[in-house]
Amino acid sequence: MPLELPSLPPLPSLPLPSLLLLLPPLLLLPLLLLRSSSSRMSPGRFGVLPAFMRITGHLAPAGFGSLLRVAPSFSASGLPSTAAASAVPSCELLSAAPLSSGGAATCVYTVPAHLAPNGGLPLPVLLSLFDDVSTWPCVVCDPSRRPGVSVHLSASLLSPSLPIPPGARLRITAKPAKLGRTLAFLDIECEDLATDPPTPVAVGRHTKYLPMGFFYEFLFGRALPLLDLLAPYVGRFGAPNLAAASRASYPPLASVIGPLPASPVPGEPLAKRASCRVGREMRNPMGGLHGGCQSVMAAAVAAKAVGAAAGGRGARLREMSVAYASAGRGELEITARIREEGEGAVTSVVRLDRKGGGAMCAEATLTYDLL
Repeated sequence: MPLELPSLPPLPSLPLPSLLLLLPPLLLLPLLLLRSSSSRMSPGRFGVLPAFMRITGHLAPAGFGSLLRVAPSFSASGLPSTAAASAVPSCELLSAAPLSSGGAATCVYTVPAHLAPNGGLPLPVLLSLFDDVSTWPCVVCDPSRRPGVSVHLSASLLSPSLPIPPGARLRITAKPAKLGRTLAFLDIECEDLATDPPTPVAVGRHTKYLPMGFFYEFLFGRALPLLDLLAPYVGRFGAPNLAAASRASYPPLASVIGPLPASPVPGEPLAKRASCRVGREMRNPMGGLHGGCQSVMAAAVAAKAVGAAAGGRGARLREMSVAYASAGRGELEITARIREEGEGAVTSVVRLDRKGGGAMCAEATLTYDLL
């Protein structure tokens, strides 16, 4: 017997003049929402950064950024509880100035134990922090709030022999040297607040490619207040976001990148090669391999090549730079070679390529002091 559906009452028919009267309110509704939600993101001392953090906290999938615990809380005019930063006490943003006032963003970062596996914060992890913190001036100063993508990132330790222990409070300042329509050049300084005056720890430079496409620039530009209003509802669907990940426990760094067992490269006795698959916990908000995670993986394989070249001597990483070429996805092959050997230093060059003859993702240069 066929299923009989109950009949629905007919929809009321509206005369054409009534429909024309309804049209202006419908067209004005987005503008009213923009105006009502704009009160949530008054510029203040942090510009639009609180709104940007709320949106990415709800929409960005959890990845390597949540492991760093670098999403900031705000020292004044605190971030609403919807943001990931409210549950992440490791980073406190002190200021985020507009470009007319220099454009610097300054935060205090407390080193968590899970990022200092051997009693000290490694330089590749510090480079990862530089990657995220130097993005904030772009968001605050750029009219379209474009975070950009990394082109080149470097850092140097000023006192390599001094470890940065868990619990250390670091003041990190990122300032635009030049912020253009296409490229941004940012300088980064890091100081240890354990001494008075603070002790300089490291300096860095970050180059970013800013164009993100019309759709992104519209959403995070003119439509930012509306996006801020809708993000909590949209973020309930899909993969776990940064807000959820920030309330979870944090695994050790080594368990995220894996052991990366390296084997010799045929015909190159000092070269080492490893491979891995890019997991969700390694990704950036765009879905590719996080730039900071690339630096950690490159250093892990380079340490094995340097160990073979050092002939039993210890080595300490002093400088590191990474040039980014393409997004890392799927299976990757990481090859470390010794480029230069001196009496007291060794330089290693590491390439990250997509496995099977794919495109190069990044190339890192690491300089070690021999002990």
